[in-house]
Amino acid sequence: MILDEFLGENDRIKILEELLGYTDYFLTVEEISRMADVSQKRVQNHLKQLKDIGILEVENKRFKLNKNDKRVLALGLIETHEFQRRLD
Repeated sequence: MILDEFLGENDRIKILEELLGYTDYFLTVEEISRMADVSQKRVQNHLKQLKDIGILEVENKRFKLNKNDKRVLALGLIETHEFQRRLD
């Protein structure tokens, strides 16, 4: 996806890219870990940091992106633009 091309590949970007694909759903650490191919421990650490800065919503130990956060909206626009560009 465009985020890793733009920012370099790392675990947090993998996690954010997976969460961008499921913006309407709360996901467990296990689900995110499997989809992003990142250990559960590393996912937990990144999710805590993302929650602390307000990018994530948490409900019953499940996580999703906070669609009211401008940073999340910007990430979504980057991904949407790249998706559209690849279709053209």
